[in-house]
Amino acid sequence: MLAVNYKGELYESILRLLWRQWNELGVAGHGEGELSRRVLDPEALVVFSAVFCRYEPRLYDLMADWMVRYSRLLNPTRLKSIINSARYKDMPSLSYLAALCVRAGDMRWKRAAECCRVAEEAELQSLFYAPDGAALYNQGADALARQYGFRRGEYVFRNKLRQQLGFAASTLLLNLRGVMGVTARAEVILLLMESPCSIQQLSDRSGFVRSAVKAVLDELVLVNMVCPIRKKGGKSVIYSLCNRGMCPLADAGGEVHFPRWNAVYDALGQLWQLVSLPAMGKVSEVTFEGELRRVFRECVRADLLCCGVPELEAITEDSIVELPNILH
Repeated sequence: MLAVNYKGELYESILRLLWRQWNELGVAGHGEGELSRRVLDPEALVVFSAVFCRYEPRLYDLMADWMVRYSRLLNPTRLKSIINSARYKDMPSLSYLAALCVRAGDMRWKRAAECCRVAEEAELQSLFYAPDGAALYNQGADALARQYGFRRGEYVFRNKLRQQLGFAASTLLLNLRGVMGVTARAEVILLLMESPCSIQQLSDRSGFVRSAVKAVLDELVLVNMVCPIRKKGGKSVIYSLCNRGMCPLADAGGEVHFPRWNAVYDALGQLWQLVSLPAMGKVSEVTFEGELRRVFRECVRADLLCCGVPELEAITEDSIVELPNILH
């Protein structure tokens, strides 16, 4: 397959995935349908969308609307942790979105909003681009966007969102946060609903430091919701959710599947960066597929191998060319 063909298919598949996931979180629009059985990761989705949705202005602004309305269900500390580990990200875009949340009254995002401001005389670039890299909407009057080096039309909160957050497997993490607060508690319980874990595993998966995870576990052990289990012949301890009945929303979505969405998004970002290289549009089919296999080996395979989505975990060097169809 030629790079230009693969790029077109990959673009459509990623965009379809993002529309579907934002629909599941309450955004109205293209691609609405049956809810996923997999729990979504709102912070990881924001980090990826802040980059990729710059190719889709309508979805970008709907995402901005969602953040303005639901920012109190997001955790800035966890978002920072995901940003630090992400290879595919856009800090000025994320800072601009944080500034929209601050303007709406959520001051927890003030530090994130301040990190990428530019000088007044800085040269501006379009916030939105076509997939081929051509700038969109070069004329713009949004004063807040200008503070981050962007040109765009005036952002207006249109509130094209469902009136209430859905109650399904895909929204389980946000539902838990609504009940338990936006701390490590919701992530710890969600991950233990999926399988027993050690403190380090919970820290790695949740994006919270070990001390925050340990404090939550200590509280949950006191109320007999979580049981520590010491492995035979060793000092290591794993924790298990021993009383699901005490956990609000524990049965909201039946069996829990919480993929490592940040790994999935990083893998997709690495592939998109490859096919977006101008040089790829000039090479032969054989050369492109060789480059695709190389990037898979060096940058993508490790992300997909344990991402928690069986269809993606099964991808190999030979089948990576079929990823757009698999993703669909």
